[in-house]
Amino acid sequence: MFAQLQSRVAGLLGPPGPRVGISYAVRVASAAAASMLMARLLQPQMGLWAVVSAVVVIQPDNRASLSAAALRVVANLVGASVGVAIGLVLGLHPFPAIVLAVVVVAGLCRALGLDAAARSANVSAAIVLLRGSEHLVVSLETRVLGVLAGCGIALAVTAVAVGIERARGAYAAAEEGPSPLP
Repeated sequence: MFAQLQSRVAGLLGPPGPRVGISYAVRVASAAAASMLMARLLQPQMGLWAVVSAVVVIQPDNRASLSAAALRVVANLVGASVGVAIGLVLGLHPFPAIVLAVVVVAGLCRALGLDAAARSANVSAAIVLLRGSEHLVVSLETRVLGVLAGCGIALAVTAVAVGIERARGAYAAAEEGPSPLP
């Protein structure tokens, strides 16, 4: 019974991605902790976005983390900017403003060839608009700075992890000695 359910769920989710191991857990925990500490020291309001970005950006596959960070930064710049522009120019109630923002963001992402960024950009626009018109610019600044900080920390943690993995591989190769010539 459980095996059938597991098989059905796996079929719905598609092919499995990279396995999640202790290295991934340590990288996510390190990036989240560093983001939280940095935000508390510099600007407590951006802590939420820094931590969320660091956790979202780190991928089980180290190489995927770089593209995830770039996508998250671009998406948040697009979405937050559209949200602020609509909020400031039209001053609409959040409901029609969010509806309009989602349409504009989707069209803009499509026109710029950033289809993969559309979901995150729409979330960013909605979050900025839900803060209310009197907080639009502060919301934009806080969110964008938090996202940039969290992505930067996630990339730094990933770079350290890649360096450690390479050093470990070089050490293991040196332990084995020179390979015999073919």
